Amino acid sequence: MLLLVVLVLPFVWAPALAHVWEDDRCNQTEWQKPLGGGDEKGYPLNVTINNWGYSNALFLTWEYLLGGAQSFSLALYDLDTNTLLRNGSTALNTTSFSFHGLLPGTQYMIEITALLACAQNSSRRITGQTEPLPVRDVILSHESPSVLLAAWSEPPGRKDVFQLVLYHIDSQALVKNATIARGITTFRFEKLLPGSEYALRITTWAGYYKASTNARGWTAPSPPKALTFQNNNSSSSLTASWTNSEGAEWLYFTLQNLHTPADSRTVSLKRGLTNYTFQYLEPGTSYHLEVKALSGPYLVKGPNITVYTYPLKPDNVNLINDGSDSTLKASWNSAAGERESYLVILQKGDSSITVKNVSMGRNSTHVTFNDLAPGSHYTAWVTAIAGPHKATAKSISAWTYPMTPSSGNLLNQGSAYMLQAQWQEAAGTGYVTTLYTMK
Repeated sequence: MLLLVVLVLPFVWAPALAHVWEDDRCNQTEWQKPLGGGDEKGYPLNVTINNWGYSNALFLTWEYLLGGAQSFSLALYDLDTNTLLRNGSTALNTTSFSFHGLLPGTQYMIEITALLACAQNSSRRITGQTEPLPVRDVILSHESPSVLLAAWSEPPGRKDVFQLVLYHIDSQALVKNATIARGITTFRFEKLLPGSEYALRITTWAGYYKASTNARGWTAPSPPKALTFQNNNSSSSLTASWTNSEGAEWLYFTLQNLHTPADSRTVSLKRGLTNYTFQYLEPGTSYHLEVKALSGPYLVKGPNITVYTYPLKPDNVNLINDGSDSTLKASWNSAAGERESYLVILQKGDSSITVKNVSMGRNSTHVTFNDLAPGSHYTAWVTAIAGPHKATAKSISAWTYPMTPSSGNLLNQGSAYMLQAQWQEAAGTGYVTTLYTMK
């Protein structure tokens, strides 16, 4: 009977003995080792945190040894304010965890706690940061031939400063390296080369992390300076001259005949030239010149000038007396080309005294002068006018008919050998008398 009791006791008291053993185990001080020590009791080893290039997530990993840890809990805090943002937990054999939906470029503190038996929990804190976002909607536009304006939209999340680096594309030279405070969304680059392409890199810095955006832009070229447009006394050519046009890859010169709209021509000139002559033009014609400078995407209007070619002088200028003692008719043939008007001047004899002058239309070919002095000598000048330019032709001289003397008498005065002729004075340069015998 005694033997039977002895055999039953282990089964009756086993749970109690196990409880006593567990209580003794919970009293062992080695269970209170801090998290991160990493030993056979199940604490996490080598806890690491990384954003893996994400701007809205942080990833934790650790090594795990089998032991007494039942699970892990995680708490996410704002590093600056120590405000608890969210909690998380993992299963027993998990060795990683991630927080998503975070703010870009922001520093966080994460507390990872090993949940151990006997409520002997142990915690460790680690900090991490998400990647910042680059700026958005970058525009690099020209304000003048030497100024570029950079504008952008600020990204969400944390950012400390913006770094702006500007390069000249052709030379690869660093032009500007500027650091500006957050909140600023524009920047002016000055003293640049006209008609040049530039590359801009804007870097958002948040702590040691950065994110960059690139953009390109052109400065506008400068139109030609000191532009002149002259005919050089030519009736069929015009010459444009200018000083250097800074930054212009091409210059476009458009010449428009103002009398004939369909007559238009455009020439493209490579940079480096400083003059060009338009040939085979119409005499006495007004031409309008427009200049544009091209570089990259920008076509900039320059000065415009209106100039006349020299007119040709009239042909076959004549001054005709049609049998009148007070009228002369000037006539001419129009020369090739155009003109705006004719100016006809009548002078007395070979002197420079102007008796009459009259302006005639561009298609006129004759004019009649009335109320002239009988028996007088005249010369006509016919001038073709185009803008400020004149071309003059001289006529052959002509006379008006003299008037017939009136009240003529032939008297003998009592002489058998002499007769005296008398008459009223008439305009003219002299008289011719002829005596006839009558039978």
